[in-house]
Amino acid sequence: MERLEAALYHPVYENSVDNVDYWNQYYKNKLCSTQPSPFAQYVATLTDSGKSLVDLGCGNGRDTVYFAGLGLQVTGVDLSDISVQSLQEQNIPGARFVCGDFVNPKETVGDSFDYAYSRFTIHAINERQERTFLKNIYSRLRPNGKFFIEVRSIHDPLFGKGKKMERNAYFYDNHYRRFIVMEELVQSLQEQGFQIEYAKEQSGFAPYGNDDPPVIRIVAKKAAVSHA
Repeated sequence: MERLEAALYHPVYENSVDNVDYWNQYYKNKLCSTQPSPFAQYVATLTDSGKSLVDLGCGNGRDTVYFAGLGLQVTGVDLSDISVQSLQEQNIPGARFVCGDFVNPKETVGDSFDYAYSRFTIHAINERQERTFLKNIYSRLRPNGKFFIEVRSIHDPLFGKGKKMERNAYFYDNHYRRFIVMEELVQSLQEQGFQIEYAKEQSGFAPYGNDDPPVIRIVAKKAAVSHA
């Protein structure tokens, strides 16, 4: 295995992408905004105060803190120990932070929750991890629970840049990105049992400085248990 590939896969989770060192340095350098993302502000209109939400790959906690301020009971999960430790030290009401693997939330979050929030995290894992991730989220969501996703698209200008690692995935700017085909992700969600309430790909969802790439937004719902 080449040195680059070896650095990308965690020895504990075979064939699992590991960007921990990159993101630790990123958050240590405080490169990310602390304001809630446009996606979080959109999702806030679809949630009810008092319910539980898990922020999967919470990063510097910008959206987790925002949701907690709206009265949700929030758990932020991230593999960046530097970011999680900083957030834990802040003792934010309504929010707790766990350093761990968001692909397997039962190990870090618990048995169930009302909402799952995944902003710019699915494109940080490979296809095998994605299948595990979607299965685990479906099993942990309560009936009528919602899964909110925002993710990079194959139509992103960064697509194809850097070293190709696998299908639609590249190592560029010191970390791994996998670009998503919206129709394929929708199909994968439906195969798990999700109902798709909203799915759209466009620019304007996630502007960053002078960049405004097209990204994918999806709202998926776990149907209520039928007693028929």
